[in-house]
Amino acid sequence: MPGDYAHEMLSRYHHTIEEYVMIEPTEKITGSMTQELKQRLKDFPLQFTSINFRHFNELSIEASSLFPDDYFDWIYIDALHTYEGVRDDIQYCWPRLKPGGLFTRT
Repeated sequence: MPGDYAHEMLSRYHHTIEEYVMIEPTEKITGSMTQELKQRLKDFPLQFTSINFRHFNELSIEASSLFPDDYFDWIYIDALHTYEGVRDDIQYCWPRLKPGGLFTRT
């Protein structure tokens, strides 16, 4: 189901997460999003009230420009699985990672 990974991370680590930024461009790419994802995006801030939950309807490369360098403790990317996609995600998102932070990609 859309948003499963976010739900899992928020459920497990809500006591240590101050801000959760979800970059989910489904609506930008397809022009719509599933009812399940819409509901999850509404529910996350209500379920996890201590977390500043933010959703951006942008591709990861475009979204990276919305944040300053050294902003994130952890960046997890599940996007294009092409050489160019991975290369671009690393190139544009890596500078947003704090020194000593965790960068993961599927």
